[in-house]
Amino acid sequence: MNGNTEYYGKFLPYSGKDVIRTDKLKIDARKTRENTVWIGTELVPLVYLEDGMILIPRAKYEDGVRLLDQLKSTE
Repeated sequence: MNGNTEYYGKFLPYSGKDVIRTDKLKIDARKTRENTVWIGTELVPLVYLEDGMILIPRAKYEDGVRLLDQLKSTE
């Protein structure tokens, strides 16, 4: 968000899409900062893009999906 690497690894879209065009990779810094979450004992960034898409680190994808699904059900 600020030019610093917060987490190194591959990310997958929450929407299930396989490919995201690079021109769509614009981080919504406010939402990403507000929605930082812990999964287990590791702080894992869920990256919110300006177009509303959410990216989840591949290493924690299932946990991230479960968490986002829970958040949706409480809204």
